[in-house]
Amino acid sequence: DGKYRLDWEAKGTNFFEGFDFLTSDGNHGASDFVGSYEDAKQAGVAVAYGSHAILRAGPRSSHDFKRVTGKIGTKKSWKHFLAAVRFTHVPYGCGVWPAFFTLGAGVEWPSGGEMDILEYVNDQGSMT
Repeated sequence: DGKYRLDWEAKGTNFFEGFDFLTSDGNHGASDFVGSYEDAKQAGVAVAYGSHAILRAGPRSSHDFKRVTGKIGTKKSWKHFLAAVRFTHVPYGCGVWPAFFTLGAGVEWPSGGEMDILEYVNDQGSMT
């Protein structure tokens, strides 16, 4: 019919229910990713409120030179989509790499491609 319709949303206290917590680190960086929302809450790296959600770097990991943090991916995938996202704080500085991006469905990165929507690396400004 040519009209957009809401198919999925992540908001409020249920924000993280539509996401899997991913533990792979293809960059071999300084992140020690938690494997679940419960682990993320316990580590203090993820929390969902009625008005917003927070995903942050946490304490030092038991692995040398790493910090506990979360990486999430939607449980759902789309062939075409329109995303509306509001960020009120995006950290930057040495050692941080906040990003919001899409990956090709069903094909491992990097072979499936990547489209960066927001990406900051260390103390560089936005690269997207």
